[in-house]
Amino acid sequence: MGKAGAPLVAMLTLSARHNDIERARILLDSLERFLRDPITLFIVAPDAAMEAVRAAHAAPAGGKVRLEFLPDSAVLAESVAADHTVRGTVRQMTVKMGFARLCPAPFYLTLDADVALIREWGIADAILGERAGVQRKAVREGDAWCSAAADLLGTPFDYAETMDVTPALISAEAMRGVLDALEARHGDWQRALADRHGGGLKWTEYTLYWHHLWHAGLLERFHAMPDGYRIFVMRSLWRAPQIEGWSLEQALKGRGGFVVLQSSTGLSPEAARAMLEMEGLGG
Repeated sequence: MGKAGAPLVAMLTLSARHNDIERARILLDSLERFLRDPITLFIVAPDAAMEAVRAAHAAPAGGKVRLEFLPDSAVLAESVAADHTVRGTVRQMTVKMGFARLCPAPFYLTLDADVALIREWGIADAILGERAGVQRKAVREGDAWCSAAADLLGTPFDYAETMDVTPALISAEAMRGVLDALEARHGDWQRALADRHGGGLKWTEYTLYWHHLWHAGLLERFHAMPDGYRIFVMRSLWRAPQIEGWSLEQALKGRGGFVVLQSSTGLSPEAARAMLEMEGLGG
């Protein structure tokens, strides 16, 4: 599937809804512009959207990004793939986890259509020695996401930090261990996670991953955790009021190669491209 021997591939969960295709185009153009090393990018999209996604995302002209396409039925269990009530964030989180069993490299970078690369970045930034860097954040006692992971995995929430959100670096082997642990407790892990999320238990792919590795004593086997390590810059856009006054110059003063520009802010693809100073690139 991917280039033999590559330590890292990337995967992008995508739909053909709203402006995901246009926003993903910005991501692909940014990867071509700033990646130091070639990478295989797996675009995983719903089966019904695959034709539109393929048509919209021809390989970028620069050749740094090799595209492969996977229908989400290749990743999702039958119990979930055909269930149209399992959609949006829950479906994408499940795909990010399930991809570990198809991943051809030791590590994978998770991406979505709200992400862009804003400075040079490559394997040396992602893989530190033979371990993937991990961006961390503090969590408070009783955090709902971490508490949900504890409930699902049956071990206590007893740590003061966890990993941050997309984009993130995942060990395929370690994530497969998470899936094995969930299967041992719940059988069809995908169906169980979908049902529990629908019932109000707000787990995430990253809290489940961190929680399992923490209790298994495997975090430092798969991940390097230098102080201050970041994958995406602190000056990302999460809420609409942050749009006014945001500048690429200020964002670049912080560590990290990527920026997150949440579509929930109402920021249009055209405005995002302009703010990233990418007019005239690809598109």
